[in-house]
Amino acid sequence: MSKFRKFYVVEKFERRKRSNVGKAFSVGMVIEEGGNSVVPCYVNNEFVESEVESRLFSLAVGTKVFVTHVFGGSSFRVTEKSKVMTNVADFDINMEVVQEFISPKVVSLVEARGSPKKRRLSVRGSVMEVGKLSEADSYKRRMLKLGNNNDGSVDIVLWGRQLSVHQIYCQMK
Repeated sequence: MSKFRKFYVVEKFERRKRSNVGKAFSVGMVIEEGGNSVVPCYVNNEFVESEVESRLFSLAVGTKVFVTHVFGGSSFRVTEKSKVMTNVADFDINMEVVQEFISPKVVSLVEARGSPKKRRLSVRGSVMEVGKLSEADSYKRRMLKLGNNNDGSVDIVLWGRQLSVHQIYCQMK
């Protein structure tokens, strides 16, 4: 654990729920000062609806913050002792990494199937199946199956507050 870390908010924090255990948690995507990848920053279920979660939820994309009492490496976790400070001195962020995360290159179905799980991808394929929308107060999630006759199919989970069937079909055209 470090005394503090400097983060740039790449994607707003939102609450999610583990369907198999029913526990809520929050996650936002951040890049650390000097970082070479965008990584998740988690608020565990015991701190949901806490002051630190409220502070993180209020952060806009593009906000630079100092966060104290943070655990992590390939992802970060805040604790009940964490403080989020927004009035901070400027620091350097690798904006190429941020842009690549926001708009990843389009990959084929074969490449998507071969990529690691929980990876952000832009995939080109036909929508074979649209799953039911799962939603709660602060999140929405939908499962999709993309495919074609030659390359098989791939299951995709779409997350987001603004997700709708209309947006899915527009994105896939």
